Amino acid sequence: DGQSGKVTVDDYGARTGKSPGLMRQLNINGDLYVGGMKEIALHTNRQYVGGLIGCISHFTLSTDYHVSLVEDASDGKNINTCGTK
Repeated sequence: DGQSGKVTVDDYGARTGKSPGLMRQLNINGDLYVGGMKEIALHTNRQYVGGLIGCISHFTLSTDYHVSLVEDASDGKNINTCGTK
């Protein structure tokens, strides 16, 4: 339907969601930020109190567009090699 999305983390199964209203696509005309943030509650006016803790090793958009996070990054902070399972 163009409005549904899914996030899968390790072996925990998928979380699904849907965009509001009639929104059907995500336009990113600039950089896309992926990762955690220190003091996230402060920077989001307490809308979020916890952020990402862990490692993102694979990132795929629309089931067929793989993003090489390290190679394609314009900048990075605290980027380390992800451990293996």
